[in-house]
Amino acid sequence: MAFSVKIEGLNSVADMIGGFSGRRLNAAQASILTRLARQVEGEWLGEIFSEIDRPTSFTMRSVVVSTAKASALEASVSINDRSKGPNEPAPVDWMAPHEYSGGRYVKKFEQALMSMGAMGPGLKAVPAKHAVLDRFGNVSRGQITQVIAQLGTDFSPGYQRTISKVMSKRIANAIKHGRKYIAIPVARKGNKAGVYEVSTGGDGKRILKPIFYFVSRVQYRKRTSFAEVAQRSVEAHAQAIAQKTIGEHVERIKEKKAG
Repeated sequence: MAFSVKIEGLNSVADMIGGFSGRRLNAAQASILTRLARQVEGEWLGEIFSEIDRPTSFTMRSVVVSTAKASALEASVSINDRSKGPNEPAPVDWMAPHEYSGGRYVKKFEQALMSMGAMGPGLKAVPAKHAVLDRFGNVSRGQITQVIAQLGTDFSPGYQRTISKVMSKRIANAIKHGRKYIAIPVARKGNKAGVYEVSTGGDGKRILKPIFYFVSRVQYRKRTSFAEVAQRSVEAHAQAIAQKTIGEHVERIKEKKAG
């Protein structure tokens, strides 16, 4: 997702004002383009904050501005397409469904569930009633780590994952107190396919608390309108930004002549 800004018609303005060298004209155009891009950036951030439920700080930093230069008169605003590391999604991967609607990408822990055989290929894992959510509404990293570590032992003896000593102790403590995660790859006996936390009730009976359900499709509706927001922003602010910028350059010319 990207929006580019170009500008035309300043040559005639510069001729009318006088005193504008080609270098200063290019500098003025670069300033106008960059300021317009920054204006769009602010409105895109507002779109993210208002339309996406509890966006993370990483999502709020996903808007990238490429500024214009006198030698390259074009500025752009885009959603970051670079990931934090190998096999990690880039912000554009999880933002695209909000802009265009449709299904989401396969998350790393879902790939792990499929690779160990806990979840069928092509499925998605969605939070269930007893999932532990963080302040952004996502399943906590700690719970995901415990689920993957315990199911890795159950489903694939060769499956390994690097876990800190602290997390290993937490997992061992959870099992010691009767909490253990199991996967039901295919729905059975009244339980949907998914990941469950096993606990024991006061009567000694086993209780299954759903953490994730496995579903064939996760569909997002369109929430953001970056292209439309950018177009409206440029149309609304281009003239004022251009006038202000040209005025600033005119003042500099006057100061230079006076000095």
